[in-house]
Formats: sequence, structure tokens, C-alpha cells
Amino acid sequence: MAVFALFYLERNVGLGFSDEGFLWYGTWRTSLGEVPLRDFQSYDPGRYYWGVAWSYLFGNGIIALRLSNTIFQLLGFYLGLLALSRVVRTWPAFLISSVILLLWMYPRHKLFEPSIAMAAVYFMLILVEKPSSLRYFIGGVFVGAVAFFGRNHGVYAFLAFLTLMIYLFFRERKSIQVITKQFGFWCVGILIGYSPMLFMLMLIPEYGVSFI
Repeated sequence: MAVFALFYLERNVGLGFSDEGFLWYGTWRTSLGEVPLRDFQSYDPGRYYWGVAWSYLFGNGIIALRLSNTIFQLLGFYLGLLALSRVVRTWPAFLISSVILLLWMYPRHKLFEPSIAMAAVYFMLILVEKPSSLRYFIGGVFVGAVAFFGRNHGVYAFLAFLTLMIYLFFRERKSIQVITKQFGFWCVGILIGYSPMLFMLMLIPEYGVSFI
């Protein structure tokens, strides 16, 4: 509710042409059938296709874009709260920490970064709680999907998960066969999560040159 309350208060306030306008312009161009990076200067394509997907429901206006960003924010904030609930045991501390997380998610056109960071903490936390093959796979899918929204985010998530995995391998003292299996699940997950970009590189003419 707090996330949508902030959206309602800010939904028609101002427009930052250098950042928010850049995102809106790219989403609009993508909705016309153009390809991010190849046909116009852009970030990685995930955030544009996210906005386009919601435009079928909300339209192509700036308010619609802000609402689609808010939905992404809601997902990240929810995962952040799930992670928070595992380490904060009292309601006053939980509420204060929740407000801090919510204030971190500003400005409104930069919601992808903190949302992804909160989600990363959650997926790493559940891996620490139960380092099963399934959770390694889920973590890999997350890393790959994050890279579709931003290669820099993908690199950060990759290194963070890899560091955590090394720690868990030593903590759990599992056999080399189990370690290899779990690492393989993680790698397969990355490929699946990043598959939209891989298909774009293979199927869209000249996209590889633009990507590099």
C-alpha cells in the first residue's frame, strides 16, 4: 500500500528529461517495434520490454510508465521485506527498517536498481538457509534475468552469488560431485534467465554489433 501511495502522490509531478524522459522515449520507440541498443541509444533492453508489456494494459503515457515502474518496485520491495523479516524480529524495528528501504527507492525513474538489489539479497538469503540444487538454479535464473535489465547489474549479481557459493561450499563441506552438480544448476539457470538476450543476439540482424 505504501508503494502505491507514493505512486499516487507523485504520479503527475514533474518530468526529468535526462533520465525519466530517456526511459520513456526508449519505451515508446520499443513499442513501435524498434530494438533497444540497435535502433536507438539505450540501456539494456529488459526495462524497455517491461514497460512495453504493461503499456498494453495502461497505455504509452508517462503515467503508465511510472505505474509499470511502480509494479517492478513493488516486487523488489516485497522481496526486500521477506529478507528483512528473516533477520529483524521486533515490529518497531521492522517498521523502521521498512521505511528506510522504501525511502531508498527514490527517485521514481531509478526504481530498477534498488529493486534488483533487494531481490538479490532475498535470493542469496534463501540460498544460505537451504543450499539445494533448486535454489542454486533459481539464483542462476535471477542472475541471468537481472543481466537482461542491465549488464552491470548482472555482473554485480554474478560476483555476489559466486562469492556466496564459495563460502557455502566450504561451510557445507560437500563432495566435489555435489558441488559440481549445484554449480551446473546455477549456470543453467543463468542461461535460462539470460535467454531473451541470447535469442535477440542470435535472431535479430546486426544486434550483436550494437550489443558490443
